[in-house]
Amino acid sequence: MESIASSLLSLAYQLFQPGFCPGDWAWATTMAGMLVALFPVGAAVAVALMRKFTGNRYHGAALGALAGFGLVLVLLVPWLLVTGASSVFRGVFRGDASGLSLGEYEAMQREYCWVGPQDEYLGGGQNVYETLFYPSGDAFAYGYYLAGLIGLPLLALLGVMLLGRIALRRGPKWPGRLLWVPFVALLLVAEARAVGPPHGIRFITPAPRAAG
Repeated sequence: MESIASSLLSLAYQLFQPGFCPGDWAWATTMAGMLVALFPVGAAVAVALMRKFTGNRYHGAALGALAGFGLVLVLLVPWLLVTGASSVFRGVFRGDASGLSLGEYEAMQREYCWVGPQDEYLGGGQNVYETLFYPSGDAFAYGYYLAGLIGLPLLALLGVMLLGRIALRRGPKWPGRLLWVPFVALLLVAEARAVGPPHGIRFITPAPRAAG
């Protein structure tokens, strides 16, 4: 899966890599996140198309298909891509190209503004456990990271819930849980994998540098 994730990152880097802070690879990572977000959108579109034939009847094959869209497109594929991308960044931080081209690998060694080398910024930063219980910096920085870890996932969850409601318009609301509950599971398994060093998913937070 790491090879697929590295291909996704390479595509994102080709699509969007402005050369300003916090760095071309940091922006490309944001683009990669937007590409991953297309899978829940695709699940909602698939459900809307399915309802053209099934209407508001949710039983048997229709219910199984709805659950399958949620499990595969909202949970499984995004989780594999996110963990794969995390492995790529950790590999580059260790000195391994990890499926990236030589030019992409070298570009990740460049320093930008306050973040320093991007391989350290993306692959050597604090994980969830370290951010929550061993914060570095002042209270403002801790609040910033905490808002990112809690606020952004909640906004994304709201977006998935709205997508499900749009796809299931004029019908019962309960089948929408088959789309947003897998997204909650995605958040939980992603952060559970990041409970401690050194194998956690790396969030985009600068690692503390040694004095001198």
